[in-house]
Amino acid sequence: MLKRADVVFTRGNKLLHRLIRWGQTSPGESPTYVNHALLVLSDSPDLDPGHAMIIESESRVRAGLLGQLHRGDWFFAYRPLNLNPGEAALIRDAALRRLHEKYGWSQLILQLIDAKVFRGADVARRLASRDSRPICSRLVAEAYAVADYTFGLPPAACDPDSMLDFCTTNPDKYLFVTSGTL
Repeated sequence: MLKRADVVFTRGNKLLHRLIRWGQTSPGESPTYVNHALLVLSDSPDLDPGHAMIIESESRVRAGLLGQLHRGDWFFAYRPLNLNPGEAALIRDAALRRLHEKYGWSQLILQLIDAKVFRGADVARRLASRDSRPICSRLVAEAYAVADYTFGLPPAACDPDSMLDFCTTNPDKYLFVTSGTL
């Protein structure tokens, strides 16, 4: 069962998804596995993760059911440890304040430059702080930052791959919840 403030990483098979994964992979790094990060808004009404209400940034910040928005995608879900209900509400509310905002395409391009030119270093993305429009990872990372949770990098420097890496290498901070195909 997914719960409010769980973070979900997805791997889609569309051309854009494959390009995002390629763009996140720095020279010499293992291929990136995920291309998207999103946030669960409320506890799933049952054990089916596809029934969880989520918020994400694609062409704009939108909310909907995970299973409808990502049908056929592979997913991984993680939960921050020691998150209390008040912090989960802060994270949800911070993300909801961004609902309907436009996507930050310039930030996606800066991520690509960092991965391919600067070997993943946060050089070009520092410019992204001037553009507050969210990409998927920034939406989630900034919402988590409101409750003092991080993914090991400043929110503007996060990408889905680095966030997943942080969750998997910090089991003292993030609990693996479930994975599968939607």
